Amino acid sequence: MPKITEHTPGTPSWFDLGIPDQEAAKSFYAKLFGWTYQDNPMEFDGQTGFYSMAQVDGETTAGIFTLTPEMAGGMPAQWQVYFTVEDVDATVEKSTELGGTVVQVAFDVEPMPGMVVGRTAVIQDPGGAFACLWQPMAHIGASVKMENGSAHWVECLSGDKDATVKFYTELFGGTAMSMPGMDEGYYMILMIGEEASCGIMDMPPEVAEKGAPPHWCIYFQVPDVDAAIATAEENGATVVNPAFDAPGIGRMGHIQDPQGAVLALTTPSAQ
Repeated sequence: MPKITEHTPGTPSWFDLGIPDQEAAKSFYAKLFGWTYQDNPMEFDGQTGFYSMAQVDGETTAGIFTLTPEMAGGMPAQWQVYFTVEDVDATVEKSTELGGTVVQVAFDVEPMPGMVVGRTAVIQDPGGAFACLWQPMAHIGASVKMENGSAHWVECLSGDKDATVKFYTELFGGTAMSMPGMDEGYYMILMIGEEASCGIMDMPPEVAEKGAPPHWCIYFQVPDVDAAIATAEENGATVVNPAFDAPGIGRMGHIQDPQGAVLALTTPSAQ
């Protein structure tokens, strides 16, 4: 399994889950992905606990933490996407100039006194989705992606695709291209140099009708989507979108974990 040692600025580098019952979530995802965990002490707004670093074959892939009522502020359990940037403060300032909103001002992530692992902030793009920014210090983010049990892709289901594409293209200094094989402009891919960073599309009407707000969706790679969905259901998850084939891409489906967080599962065609 190739180890990642750095992430290109403008690409997703970390993924974590804020959820009310952390231990139950750890158990669910261990059964689904085979994750093991390294629990690290953390303190946030005066509250102490553990930040669980999920690992695949010894490589770090995601995090899980307890989302307390005070932290949640009415926000449901959800997976979050972090994009690496060279300077969080400068990126936050630029995001407001481009029409974004600052949700959480930049701050140092210091799980223990004197140990700063990175600097982060949360913004809301013009299409309504929330994104986290990550300036790496001691922690670069995931040391594995695009392998079984790790994040394979992220996409934004936006309230305004065109505004969102323009926003992230200018924020991260990338370019946008239409997904080959689809109607021109239906699904846009943000390119950072030669690297595909993420996908952006308008929120499908059938999703919006269910009351879902604009959001980022993480696709986790598995060896067999159908088997993974069955495992998820056996352990209390709900199927949001049954497994289907995407020609030239792979097989995928969407689930909601037992505490309400939504994620996608995918088995790439090349696997």
